[in-house]
Amino acid sequence: MSKQKFYLGIDIGGTKLAFAIADANGRLLHKLRRPTQAHLGSDTVVKNILDSTAELIKQANLSPSQIVCIGVSCPGPVDCNTGEIHNPPNLPDWGSVPLKKILEEQFRIPAKFENDANAAALAEFLFGAGAGRKNLVYLTMSTGIGGGIIVDGRLYRGAHGSAGELGHQILLPDGPLCGCGRRGCLEALCSGTALAKIMKAKVPNHPDSIMLGLVGGKIEKLDAHILLQAARDDDKLALSILRKAGYYLGWGLANLTNILDPEIFILGTLAIHAGDLLLAPAKDALSKYIFNRKIPLPALVPAKLGEEIGEYGAIAAAIEQTDCI
Repeated sequence: MSKQKFYLGIDIGGTKLAFAIADANGRLLHKLRRPTQAHLGSDTVVKNILDSTAELIKQANLSPSQIVCIGVSCPGPVDCNTGEIHNPPNLPDWGSVPLKKILEEQFRIPAKFENDANAAALAEFLFGAGAGRKNLVYLTMSTGIGGGIIVDGRLYRGAHGSAGELGHQILLPDGPLCGCGRRGCLEALCSGTALAKIMKAKVPNHPDSIMLGLVGGKIEKLDAHILLQAARDDDKLALSILRKAGYYLGWGLANLTNILDPEIFILGTLAIHAGDLLLAPAKDALSKYIFNRKIPLPALVPAKLGEEIGEYGAIAAAIEQTDCI
């Protein structure tokens, strides 16, 4: 057992911390989850991370010397070189915490940091829907739209580590306001948050829609889950909103295709649940706006790793750091 290589992954989220130990093939051998307790401040979160890491190593009956690398998947902004996480939106009063230094001093194991969207892209590339591909784009569609880019089998980070902000390509300069402060970003047009805003604006003017009834008349409860439920029941308004969102998604994917020429797009969260309700109009727009009509259209597939994407992402970050791909 001591000759085997093991990797430890830590996924930091606003509500939960997820820990895993895997072998070099990415098989999750031991897992642990704990509440983040972000409301108690960064000192408490860091203590939770250190205590849980030590607990998992003990449960796995390993010594720190048997672990090649600790991979950390975390919300941005993060400096992947120093391992400092700078005031992430879902970790209030975090400040700037040198977590890489803290982990390495505590466990004497090298630590590698990656923002969560890039880590998820690596995970799907290594262990999920992108296995066997060399050029792919991963998009997560939930509260916002983020992603990661794999070029020639390597994560593309850009000149300053900020590549992958796929949701902030501007499609409509005079479009709806995005959380980033600009207008008409892809994220402002078809993220889960954007869809909820569209529903709340349109539903009161469509008494024939079932959506308001699904939330007991409480308009504030309208969200993407209700939209999908209504669309599956052939609600005309719900289907119209999804078709428009799919159109914008396909437009954005066409832009990425024209720039990156990927083999495959891997779509997470909302796209998994929506299926062809969203992907069919996206494919139509992609085929319409792609520049080179002679190349095959990139495949559009749902992400494969599901609820364990955080653990797999952190492990993928650790494995990539040690060039074991």
